[in-house]
Amino acid sequence: MTKRNKRLKKRHALFKLAMLIIGISAFLPSNLLESNLQLYEDHTSRELANHALKMTTDTFHNSIDQVLIVSYEIESMHVEDGELISSVVIAYTVFGIPYAEVIATNEGAYVNKKFLFNN
Repeated sequence: MTKRNKRLKKRHALFKLAMLIIGISAFLPSNLLESNLQLYEDHTSRELANHALKMTTDTFHNSIDQVLIVSYEIESMHVEDGELISSVVIAYTVFGIPYAEVIATNEGAYVNKKFLFNN
């Protein structure tokens, strides 16, 4: 075997490995990946942020969108008298591509707009 063939086989193997890693990361459950909850230092605001994220994940539960989303980020949170009024949560796909903007309230959450697909 020539050196060129060996190099091509190594590149082919590295390419397969990279595709495997990308494929696995694309289908990781959202709760295993990091969100920005660590930014909320006090217990109350962390609880409210956690509630907003739970409402957001429930919105995508049992839908094809759940497969595409790998992480969430709380963009803003409006709290009044210790209650969550509204929160804007961005859902991201692989490589940090924004997928949807979700508005979460105390009662529930809804998709405000999708960035990749128009509905």
